[in-house]
Amino acid sequence: MNLAELLRTNVEANPEKIALIQCAASGPEPAVTYRELDDLVQRTAEALRRSGVKVGDNVLVAIAPSINLFVVVYAALCAGATAVFVDSQAPQRVQLRAIGVAKPTCVVGPKALLRATPLLRGLRQARARICTDATLPGALKLEDLLRGPLPTSPLWVERSDEDLAFITFTSGSTGIPKGVPRSHGLMRRQHESLQNNFPMSPDEVALAGFPMLGVHTLSVGCTAALLPFDPAFGIPEVATALVERSISSAGLGPAMWRDLLPLLEATDRALPSLHYVGIGGAPLSLGVARAVTRQFPESECYCSYGSSEAEPMARISLPTFLSLTDEWKTHRETPGGYPVGVPVPEVEILVVAVGAIELAQQDHHKLALADLACPGGEVGEIVVRGENVVDHYLSDAAANRRIKIPDRDGGIWHRTEDLGWIDESGCVWLVGRIKDRITLANGAPCDIYPIECILDEVPGVRRAALIAHRCRPHGECVIHERDGET
Repeated sequence: MNLAELLRTNVEANPEKIALIQCAASGPEPAVTYRELDDLVQRTAEALRRSGVKVGDNVLVAIAPSINLFVVVYAALCAGATAVFVDSQAPQRVQLRAIGVAKPTCVVGPKALLRATPLLRGLRQARARICTDATLPGALKLEDLLRGPLPTSPLWVERSDEDLAFITFTSGSTGIPKGVPRSHGLMRRQHESLQNNFPMSPDEVALAGFPMLGVHTLSVGCTAALLPFDPAFGIPEVATALVERSISSAGLGPAMWRDLLPLLEATDRALPSLHYVGIGGAPLSLGVARAVTRQFPESECYCSYGSSEAEPMARISLPTFLSLTDEWKTHRETPGGYPVGVPVPEVEILVVAVGAIELAQQDHHKLALADLACPGGEVGEIVVRGENVVDHYLSDAAANRRIKIPDRDGGIWHRTEDLGWIDESGCVWLVGRIKDRITLANGAPCDIYPIECILDEVPGVRRAALIAHRCRPHGECVIHERDGET
């Protein structure tokens, strides 16, 4: 099944419903209905076909969050191609990695990317180049494609569950960015898992802070309000969008909520339509959790745990998050850290002893990771598997050997590179990242989240971080100071 079928279903069910709103710092905010979106998708899919894009080709898409991003992505899907997501503002090493892994036959992006000298060699195999913001010799202009002819009949290519819908890339914060293949079947299963665990109705107006959340909302049949990558679109503009667009569901990162909440409190802006408040993408501090629940007492507030490779893994309501962390701070009888909730039914999570996988791999036999599991309550490395978990990376044998671990029973475990533990109720707690673990002077390991959790609650502290530095290898506390606050 082609993932774009979910969009097509919503086009037929509610053609005049607003599908996408492109928020803007000033001036008009473009919006399209599901019928208008389908029209643009079909015109662009026909243009891709005429440009030589074939079934199974990779189309590199380097467009900032906007209506055009989703037009091009769904056009590629309808043409039977794979959409390769690349941030147009990403470091050039990330763009080079994406081009090298994907070997795109079509590239859609801004002039700066299409003319970047270091990228040109990797783009030689591209049969078509489409520029989003200028007229370039040898390149098509996206604006012209959107006004091009419709296909004689709806362009629709059937795809199997194993065929790739998207290729995304990890941030590269722990090394070389890794290509994450997302098949049509995987995307459908992730969509279903999100719906099962974070239900969203077609009546929602969702603030889509992440491109993949936009794909999910269009699959549900909601209206998605898109936040632009525009320096002029700051926190005040996000607050305005929440109010004026009657947003009912908002999923943003902790840093965005941290900066947004003081403005909402200071201006006393009411958000009666906001029913669902989601936080994800980074560890959630107690201060942000308390502020969110205080600002939105009638809303369902939750924190999600997931990644590009495994989405979602767990969820927890903010009242439960605060209750558990407050109880730990009072008694400190467990490793502590940040609770992220019980694993969703679609995945299986284990905590295995740090270093145990490497030792077992030296025997050159497939592992039974359950045999390496830590006793309940002990900190170890978090691994996950399930039908909505990506089981390999593209063109990266070293990463596959290190992170994708075959089990003796035939499954594939994904190493999250997070450290944590599981309490008696089955709730997963995070205590830090493996790469950030500090070794104390006495040789004992020290995990950073429990310490940061305590420091974040010290009066006057806005945010604290515990880091290791080559000059102070046993740890140093860094206090963040901003706007007169410590």
